Amino acid sequence: MSEQVVNGQRTGQQVLESIESSIEKLVAITQRPVRKRESDDLRELYKALAAAQRKFSDIHKSGIINGRNIPYAKINDLVDASRAALAANGLVSNTFSDSEGNGYSILITRLYHPASGQFMDSVLPLLNNMDEQKRGSSITYSWRYTYAPLMGLVDNSCDDDGDVAKPVQGQFVRK
Repeated sequence: MSEQVVNGQRTGQQVLESIESSIEKLVAITQRPVRKRESDDLRELYKALAAAQRKFSDIHKSGIINGRNIPYAKINDLVDASRAALAANGLVSNTFSDSEGNGYSILITRLYHPASGQFMDSVLPLLNNMDEQKRGSSITYSWRYTYAPLMGLVDNSCDDDGDVAKPVQGQFVRK
């Protein structure tokens, strides 16, 4: 911008240049290749997953929600309930982080069927925070919530139709 802002007011030319700059940035973002989240054909992967799901073990709930004494399944509980059955049916899972074009980090859990090359991903954004403790918690939380639905695992230990979140006299309680 060649002209200065006077009294907080921009000239028409400055506004136009700002809009053009924003459009250029948006076009650059949209021209990045989009990450493919699943194979075009998933038939073999779904056949193997259906067979594995029949062999999943019960989910042990080793975690306790602080202050509420409510058990929940940690990520290792979910993996323990499914890993052997997935392997026996030729399935592999992997979890990794990546960044989106907007600079935000995401966690990706991938289910892969090596024999067919088929895969599908489950993705959640991660908390972008400099506090390593909060970031670590975000990774663990996202890992659980990408892994369980991708595998078809159900941990209903905290399924209370929202009762925990209903405030009673300024407190959160469980019925």
